[in-house]
Amino acid sequence: MKYLGEPKKLIEWLPDSMGYPADGWLYIKSEEDSVNQSTMCWPGVVDSIDLSDKEYEEMEAQLRKGGFKSFLSKEQIEDVGSNLRKQLPKYTETQFVEAINYYWVNDAFIEAKSA
Repeated sequence: MKYLGEPKKLIEWLPDSMGYPADGWLYIKSEEDSVNQSTMCWPGVVDSIDLSDKEYEEMEAQLRKGGFKSFLSKEQIEDVGSNLRKQLPKYTETQFVEAINYYWVNDAFIEAKSA
């Protein structure tokens, strides 16, 4: 992990998902089991291709020890937005956050009628 940057609300990361590196991840507090627009997210950059499995597990253990857990990568957030845009060309920020939460909890894209 190169850094764990300054937190922003989830909704602040969405319009600016291009604002953090391609290999960027968002992290949330360990106690979170769902997210909403105001969930605080910390940016991090992981050179996962440079990490062995053991090094990656150690990094995740350090994050947990610090009270954090991995949330989603920049790529995953962009994929959720792309999928939602195909279903609903004009979706709201609330629908986007609902789709992100659904993806995170279920590891699947939401159906637009449920968004």
